[in-house]
Amino acid sequence: MKEIMPICSSTIISSEPHVWIPNSFGNFLKELEHITKLCTGDDPCPLYRGHADSNWLLESTFARTCKKIILGLLPHEKPHPYVRESIDYHRIVLNLLLLKYGVLIRPPDEDDPKIDPWFELMKFYQQYPDKDHNYLKGTFFLDWSLSQDVALFFANLDRQGDGAVLIFDSVTSGKILHRQVGAMLDLMNERCNGPNPDAPGIPLMFYPEKPKYFERAERQKARYIAQMDIRYDLEDIWEKQESNMNGELIYLKIILPNGTQHVCTQHLMEKGITKTWLFPQK
Repeated sequence: MKEIMPICSSTIISSEPHVWIPNSFGNFLKELEHITKLCTGDDPCPLYRGHADSNWLLESTFARTCKKIILGLLPHEKPHPYVRESIDYHRIVLNLLLLKYGVLIRPPDEDDPKIDPWFELMKFYQQYPDKDHNYLKGTFFLDWSLSQDVALFFANLDRQGDGAVLIFDSVTSGKILHRQVGAMLDLMNERCNGPNPDAPGIPLMFYPEKPKYFERAERQKARYIAQMDIRYDLEDIWEKQESNMNGELIYLKIILPNGTQHVCTQHLMEKGITKTWLFPQK
């Protein structure tokens, strides 16, 4: 999306240019629709993600786990640049991922070669985090949705203060990757543990050619973006990419103001977006 301005005169643009702060729930919805209409291309594909705490970084659960275990950091805290940019930290966090997915946990074999077993395993853990490993929680995927309402539900879920909905203009990041996740894990291992350690690359959107039907994922209209470099949250990486994009923006974040919890819940209930609907038990 091209660099744009809010549609409501009362909406504040934060000191961070990607953060918009509407003053009401009604104006929040107007800004959300405004940004959606301005996403890139003849066939735009905006994706949405909700955060119940607007201070959370845009990173995978596994990245948060590594920060907590190794550095004692909270979800809104970044590692010190000296630590984050060191080869040693890079190798530790990536090898923890490879230890979990390859040694401690492996997916069952699939008879159909078009089904990606690693993708299906990580999709399962994204939907059922309580079934995940006791200590090394999470995958390197981030859940997004094709639905604004689904993202809004998660932005409002058990919210105590300001929430946020992030809009990702997926056309700006290139093609969806159909390569299998296992092959990408091998590539990450090669780049990290070879004689010349290198970053695994920019965030990638995974969507296999033949995904298995998964009712929770279908109802949530889920799509998954892989955090290829565990050290850097997606906002950091995307902002670096934007520096070479002639004013185009990859993402924007709209703050969901505190005090709008009830009206937001009512708005979603009128559309049938409830916890029971989004989390079927089967």
